[in-house]
This record gives sequence, structure tokens and C-alpha cells, in this order.
Amino acid sequence: MFLLTLLVSKEHRGFFRIESVARILPLERFTDICQKVYFAVDEHSDVEFILANSYLSYVCYEYVVATGRQEYQEHYMRYRQNAQVALSRLPLLLPASIEAVAALTFGVSPLSASLYCDKSILAVAGDRAS
Repeated sequence: MFLLTLLVSKEHRGFFRIESVARILPLERFTDICQKVYFAVDEHSDVEFILANSYLSYVCYEYVVATGRQEYQEHYMRYRQNAQVALSRLPLLLPASIEAVAALTFGVSPLSASLYCDKSILAVAGDRAS
């Protein structure tokens, strides 16, 4: 599923949320971070874990909205929850890096608030795709 999600992001760069995410960090950087986290050979940071899961949640969410394929909803929820839990455990002082800023940006984004209302949002998305 992970690899399929990355392929979807490459094939659908023009999707609204995927394009928006690319303004924070280049998509290639997100792909590298995702591979580092999910195919870990070396340790990854909490910030990288947040970035990988946030990015994958955005891709899955956008795919559900654009195509109506509800099987991605479960993946979106899992990635989003992983990111939210990791965000809640971040230390007060973070390293000064673009990745840390990006992770915090995902944390305050409107989509992150949807963790608690996913069913209604995705139901509307499913209606649009029908």
C-alpha cells in the first residue's frame, strides 16, 4: 500500500492537496523521507516520522476525494493518526530546520483538524465521486 500511495502522488501531482504539499517541501524530498521511515535502515527522527505520515495522509485523502475510492480512507485515517500522535509528543524545542517547520505546518493545517470529522468529510467526497 505504501508504494502504491507514492506512485499515486507521482502520477497525480496536479491534485490540489498534493500540489499544495509540494509548496512546503519538494515531492522528491517527501518520497525520500517516506522511504527512510518505512524502509528504515538507519534511525529516523520524530520530525521525519511526522512528515512521512502527514504526506501519506494527504495523498490518501486527496485520492479519496478525487476518485471516490473509499479503500484509501482507512489508510488516510491511520497515517493521520500516526502523525497526530507523533506531533503531540514533540519536545518544546525543535531543531531549526525546514523539515521541523514543515512538520509543524502539517500540525496546524486544516486537514489535520479533520481527524475528528473524517467520516463526514469523506462521505461528502464519496457523494461527489458518484
